[in-house]
Amino acid sequence: MLKQQYICGLGAAFFCSLIPITGAAAQELNLYGGAALEYYTKNDDGPSKTDLNGYLELDYNGLYGGIWAELTDWDDSNEIDLYFGYRGESGQISYDLSYYYYVYPQVDDADYGEIVLALGYNATDTFGIGFEVYHDPESGNGSAYINPWITAGDKLTFDIYWGKYDEGLGSFSEWEAGVKYALSDEVSLGLRYYDGEEYDDYIRLQLAWDTTLFTR
Repeated sequence: MLKQQYICGLGAAFFCSLIPITGAAAQELNLYGGAALEYYTKNDDGPSKTDLNGYLELDYNGLYGGIWAELTDWDDSNEIDLYFGYRGESGQISYDLSYYYYVYPQVDDADYGEIVLALGYNATDTFGIGFEVYHDPESGNGSAYINPWITAGDKLTFDIYWGKYDEGLGSFSEWEAGVKYALSDEVSLGLRYYDGEEYDDYIRLQLAWDTTLFTR
């Protein structure tokens, strides 16, 4: 989640933004894949960070499952996420119910899972808003976020995330804002700014590649 700061990235929100929900895709077997090279600026919580991550996802008739993995130059911060769920749309509304399990191979007793509900509303072709709720059944912790976005032409997308999450005995706010520019149908360049009550602000630069590897 966002609260994991450098470790987890955007969790479920990240995956939802990668895979478009279309009527054609709902009737086919699709294998999606991608990779991203990312750089995070230094702040008071730690040094700058560079990572390489990638994912594979199989989708059939709205049912999906996949794996996302990250290699980083930070000690003990490598991560593997396993997930499955069901997504669809009805008119201008999209929905996605899923379960994610986060694995940290270098850290003892750090793995955990979350149930995720994401809803989206496309008000127009250029403006929409999303809502996301996360719940960890084991710890009882949760988080919730709102995500408005707007597009400018076919290549530029601007979005903002704001929300609150549970951590220990407290509840904290955080937010981020970003812009993404499509270099091609499969390659994009992104810039994001992060800030929160529990950590110092930082910036992420990202070069990402996302594609459909197989359709049947």
